[in-house]
Amino acid sequence: MKRYTYSYLVNGSLAIIQEWIQEGFIVSSLELAELIFSLADHSLLAFDPLEEK
Repeated sequence: MKRYTYSYLVNGSLAIIQEWIQEGFIVSSLELAELIFSLADHSLLAFDPLEEK
């Protein structure tokens, strides 16, 4: 399951960055980075670090 999560995070992050560029950089790069980090962090918290699937 982790493999799918990492794929989701990478592709989702790229989609967010593409949207940001297409919208003309409406939010700051810091805000965007914080959003991506927050989404990634919460996604990874769903897994038990000792659990390997």
